[in-house]
Amino acid sequence: MRILHLISRTLLGLAAIAACWGAWWIVYTDSRALMETENTDDAEEVVTVEVMPVRTATLEERIELVGSLEAKNEVAVHSRVNGYITALPYDVGDDVAAGRDVVFIDDTEQLERVANMEAALLVAEAELRASKSEHALAQRTLTRVQGLVESGAGTEREVDAAEGALDIAAARVELNEARVREAESNLRQAKLEANDLKIASPISGKVAQRFVDTGALAQPANPLLVIVDLETIQTAVHIVEKDYDRVQTGQTAVIRVDAFPDRTFHGEVARIAPVIDPETRTALVQVEIPNPDHLLKPGMHARVGIVFRSKQGSGVVPVDAVVEAGEKPAVFVVSGEPPQAELREVRTGINDGDVIEILEGLRTNERIVTLGNRLLRHGQRVNPEEVPWPSYLQAVSADAGAGAPLTPSQ
Repeated sequence: MRILHLISRTLLGLAAIAACWGAWWIVYTDSRALMETENTDDAEEVVTVEVMPVRTATLEERIELVGSLEAKNEVAVHSRVNGYITALPYDVGDDVAAGRDVVFIDDTEQLERVANMEAALLVAEAELRASKSEHALAQRTLTRVQGLVESGAGTEREVDAAEGALDIAAARVELNEARVREAESNLRQAKLEANDLKIASPISGKVAQRFVDTGALAQPANPLLVIVDLETIQTAVHIVEKDYDRVQTGQTAVIRVDAFPDRTFHGEVARIAPVIDPETRTALVQVEIPNPDHLLKPGMHARVGIVFRSKQGSGVVPVDAVVEAGEKPAVFVVSGEPPQAELREVRTGINDGDVIEILEGLRTNERIVTLGNRLLRHGQRVNPEEVPWPSYLQAVSADAGAGAPLTPSQ
């Protein structure tokens, strides 16, 4: 009986072990199946991405700087005299032509002075005419006396008296001629001072600031208006010492402002300072920008790119399309059916901040991922949504040789 009981316990132990092994095997096989299912799901995951075609463009090597826009011609209007303002026909934003009166100052006293000077001139001219008549009479008297002396009816004393009268008359003519010139000068001065009470704009442009109103006292030390010419805008930027020799007058400058994010404006380097600031180790460069539409305004913050050289026909992609593959640049290229993302190493060239030159590794018109590429892996299925190039990059366009491999010569 004891042996049977021992055998029974042994069989029950083996049965328990077998049951545990079977349970483990079931759990193991189920876990494997679940893992395989998850891996299959991961492999089939589809990521939606934005793609753009590779394009060719004229690419520029440049440095990016910042500056503040200002008008090339800006004038503060001052009064030459003290006086109360009677009229201000122009206000902020109004167009003004050169030579148009923009400020009128009370001229009552000055016009009265002009009238007095005109009257004084009339008196001086009348006195001059009288003295000339006296001179003519003295000349005739001397001639008559000399004739009497020759005929024996006159004396030398009478001749001397006639000659003296003639000299006095001539002196009076000279004196009155001087008085006429003095009166004319006084009248011109009075008119000039009267004209100073009508202040004209020295340039054509727009009223940028107005500091006074009608009735205010104009004083020479205080500006009344500021007028700006918006036809040409300029900005001052500072270049570092290592770029000084690369910047030359006449070089193209590309300007962007926050007010027009999708537009670029073009100017050129107008002046370069001949010295470098010893504290900042930078040199001042002035850039002038034609502004026929008056879109650019003084005071705007500007991003200025000075172009050192241009390359035509370069293959380009947006800067955001380039990722790192190890330590090398790469892009994701979408191809195949169903579409898959291929991580492809490339060789890059000029980077202008918006697009980057691709020297090798791509063909024109291949579709590259520009948004969502940070979430991809090589070979992953994608749902590509093609988007147009940004409007400020519309200069880039497909060439007739689309599909050709990109090489450094392009």
